[in-house]
Amino acid sequence: MKSVRFGDILSFGFVIVFFLVLAWIGWSGERGSWVEIRVENRMYRYPLDEDRVFAWKSSHGRGVVEIKGGKVRMRESDCRDQICVHKGWISHLGDAIICMPNRVVVEIVGEEKAAWDGITE
Repeated sequence: MKSVRFGDILSFGFVIVFFLVLAWIGWSGERGSWVEIRVENRMYRYPLDEDRVFAWKSSHGRGVVEIKGGKVRMRESDCRDQICVHKGWISHLGDAIICMPNRVVVEIVGEEKAAWDGITE
């Protein structure tokens, strides 16, 4: 049986540090301030700092989105696999819950941006 060498320990340490950095980057994302809920061709926008329950109904199905404590989740949906419900709570900028069978998208967004980025002459 071979003994553990210094290079083995160094490599193992590097891998551990690499994955810790990846985990830290993933968990420290910017928190969003609004949620956009798109149902078919309609969009609803609500602030994340106000708790509310939003029931939606479309030609493909129905469900309930819950906003609570700066987070949002799909509380109920009548889709078959319930993947959107099992996604759980989201709160970071860019996070989304998508219910493909019912054509519903729940997305965390930031502050509204101006229509113009800049003007040049």
